[in-house]
Amino acid sequence: MDFEIFPGTNPFQSQSKAKTAAFVARSNRSYPGLNFFSAEDQRLFEALARGEFNLRGFQNKSLRAHRGEKSSGQVSRLLQRLRLHGLVKKVGHTYRYYLTVFGKQVIASGLKLKNLFLIPQLALAAINIRRFALTEQYCR
Repeated sequence: MDFEIFPGTNPFQSQSKAKTAAFVARSNRSYPGLNFFSAEDQRLFEALARGEFNLRGFQNKSLRAHRGEKSSGQVSRLLQRLRLHGLVKKVGHTYRYYLTVFGKQVIASGLKLKNLFLIPQLALAAINIRRFALTEQYCR
C-alpha cells in the first residue's frame, strides 16, 4: 500500500517512523512516541486535522474544546509531546501552535492508514467471523 500524501514524501519511512515512535526525555520527564493504533492518539490526530486549525493555529483551550475529557495540564503535556516529536511548533510570544509540514504528513498518513486499511480489514474480519458462526450453526 502506498502512503505518499504529497509526491516524493512518505512519513512512514524508517527515519520518520523512528522519530514519531521513540520515547523522548526532557527535564527528567519522558514523553512516549505516537501510536497510530491507539484510540486516544487517533482522537488527537482527528482533532488536529480539523481545517479550522490551519488558519489561526490552535491553543490549549481550543484543543480542549475538542477533547473535553482532558484537563488543561493534560493537554499541555500532549502539546509538549507533539512539539518534541516535531509535529507542532509554537508561535513565539503567543499561546498558539501550528502543525509543521512533517506533522501534517504524519497525521494525514495515520488517518489514511486507519480509514483506508484498518477499518475495511476489520469489517471484512467481522463478516468472516459471522459467516463462520452461521456455518457452524447450520452444520449442527
